[in-house]
Amino acid sequence: TYPIYREAIECEYLNLNFSEAEKLFEIVVNNAKTNIDKANVHTLMIVLYTTQGNYEAALKVGLEGMKMVGFKTPSTPGNVRLGWELLKLRLKFGRRKIEDLADIHYIPEPKNLIHMQELAAEYMRLHPSKSLENPALELWEKLSYAYLAIHTGTVAFYYNPNLFAYIVISGVNYLLDFDITFEYSPFAYIAMGSIVGSSLGFYQHGYRFGVTALKINEKIADTKNRCRVEFSFPMFIQHWKKHARYDLDYFRNAYKNGIENGDLIFSGHSVNLIGMTRIMMGDNLDQILEEYGKYKDFQLEGKDPFIARNYTENTRMCLCLIGLTEKRGSLNGDGFDEEEQANYYQAENNLLGTFYFSLVRLRINYLFGEFSKCRDLVPDMQRIVGKKTALGNLHIPEFYFYHSLTLTASYADAGFLKRRSYKMRLRLNQMKMLIWAKSCPENFKHKYDLVAAELMKIKGRFREAQRFYHVAIEGARKNGYLQEEAIACERLALFYLDSSCQDEAGFFMQKAHRCYFLWGALAKVNELEEKYASLIPREQKQQANETITMRGSTITMTMNGVTETTSSTRMLDLSTAMRVSQIISSEIVLDRLLQKIMHESITS
Repeated sequence: TYPIYREAIECEYLNLNFSEAEKLFEIVVNNAKTNIDKANVHTLMIVLYTTQGNYEAALKVGLEGMKMVGFKTPSTPGNVRLGWELLKLRLKFGRRKIEDLADIHYIPEPKNLIHMQELAAEYMRLHPSKSLENPALELWEKLSYAYLAIHTGTVAFYYNPNLFAYIVISGVNYLLDFDITFEYSPFAYIAMGSIVGSSLGFYQHGYRFGVTALKINEKIADTKNRCRVEFSFPMFIQHWKKHARYDLDYFRNAYKNGIENGDLIFSGHSVNLIGMTRIMMGDNLDQILEEYGKYKDFQLEGKDPFIARNYTENTRMCLCLIGLTEKRGSLNGDGFDEEEQANYYQAENNLLGTFYFSLVRLRINYLFGEFSKCRDLVPDMQRIVGKKTALGNLHIPEFYFYHSLTLTASYADAGFLKRRSYKMRLRLNQMKMLIWAKSCPENFKHKYDLVAAELMKIKGRFREAQRFYHVAIEGARKNGYLQEEAIACERLALFYLDSSCQDEAGFFMQKAHRCYFLWGALAKVNELEEKYASLIPREQKQQANETITMRGSTITMTMNGVTETTSSTRMLDLSTAMRVSQIISSEIVLDRLLQKIMHESITS
C-alpha cells in the first residue's frame, strides 16, 4: 500500500489539496514498516513543500525525518561541532585527492528490490571487505538516508547556514564511509566546495571540489539533477577563481536542463542569477532587461514566491537606474513597494531574501548619494552575513564593496569616535577583499584598489590615493566592470574637485558620465548633469539627452515585470559614437586606437 499512498500524496498536492496531502503523509509515517519508507516519504514532502515555496515547513519535515531514521542532527550546530565533522572528514580522506571522488562507485536510484539486489551484488564484488548482513537492504537504507539528508540540507541553506554546513559535511562523511556515489553526490560536493572555499578560505580546494562534482555529473546518465549542479557550481564556487562572466553559461544551461527535466524551482533561481550576475558585472541595463524580460511569465507564474519577488526586485533596480520608476533613487511604482517587500522577507524569516533585497537598495542608495540610508541597511546585512547566509555567493564581496564605499563617503561628516569605528571596519573589509583579490583579481582587485584610494584620501595621502584611483579605473575597464569604472571615475573627479583641480575633475567627470551612459543608467547621467553642470560639456550632455529622448526602445512597466521592443538604429549609432569617444579618451597609441575604433565600428 505504500506506493499507492505515495502517489495519492503527490496527486493531492498537485491538485492543491495541501491539507489532504498532509493527512496522507501522517498516515504513511505512522504505519511505515521500514526506515526506507519513512525516509522516502519525508523526502517527498520536502520536495512538495519546496515546490510550493514553503521552506520552513520543508525544513521541519526534513529534520523530523532524519531524527526518525536515527540521524542525530543538532538544530543549531556550533563551530566546535562543525570543526569536529571537518576533522573526521579530513581523516577519512587520508591520502586520497579531491579528484579521486570522481572514481568512487556509482549506485543509481533503485527501481525495485530486484534492481537493488543487482546493484548490491556489484557493490559487494567491488568492496569484498565490507561486512553487510543484508547488502541490498542496508545499501537501500543508506541511499534513502542520503536522499533525505541532501534535500534537508538544501532547504537549511535558506534558514540556518550552520545546519546546512553540518548536514553537508556529515553527509560527505557518510558517503565516504560506504564508498558510494549517488545521483546527488555532485550537489553535495559543490556544497562542500563552498564550505572549504568561502567559509574556510581555501578557494583553490573549493574549486577542485566543484570541478570534480561537474565530472561526476557528466558521468551520470540520469540528467534530472544536472540543472542543480550546473546552477550550484557558478552560484557558490566558480567566481572565486574565474571571471564572473563564465558563470552565465552555467546558469543558462541550468535553466535549459531544468526545463527539460521538470526542475522548475532551480530553473527559476538560475534565471534570477543570470539577471543578478549581469547587473553586478555592469552589463548594459537595456540588454539585461531584454534577456531577463523573456522569462517574465515563467518567473511570475511559478509556485515559489521567493523566485517571483527576487525577479521583480532585480527588474525594479534596472528600471530605477534607467529612470523609469516613481522618482530618482526609488524602486517604487507600478504596484511595487519597497517597504512591503522588505517586510515580507522579515515576516517569512527569509534571511537570503532579506539580504538580496537589501543589497539592491544598498547599491541604489549609494549610487544616488543617500549614504545615511546605506548606513541604516548595513547592520541587518552584517548580521545575516555573520550567520553564513549567502555563503559563496558573489553578493558577499559586493556587499563589502558598497559597505566600504559608504563608510569612506560618510567619513567627512562623521565625529571623532565614528571615524575611528569607520577606519577599523574599513581595515577588516579590506582584509577580506584582499584575500578575494588574490584568489581572483579579475573580479575583485579593482574593488580593493578603489576602496584603497578612498582610504588614502581620508588619511590625507593624496599621491597614493591618486595612484590607486587610476589603477582601479584601469582594472575595472580591463575586466569589463563598466559601472565600477564609472564609480571610480566619479570618485576621482570629486577627489580632484576637492583639490581645486578643475580641469582634471572635468576630465574624469566626463568619463564617469560616458560610462554611466554606456551602462544605461540614464537617471544617474541626469543626476551628474544637474550636480556638475560646469564639468560636463554642452555637446556631451546634448548627445546623451538626444539619446534619452529618441530611444526607440519602449519599456512598458507593470508591477510584475517588464516587456521590451527592439531599439532603433538611431540609438545604436549614438551608443556606438559614445563608445568610440570613450576609446579615444583612453587610448594614446595610434595603432591600437585605430584598431579599436575599427573593431567597434564593425561589431556595432
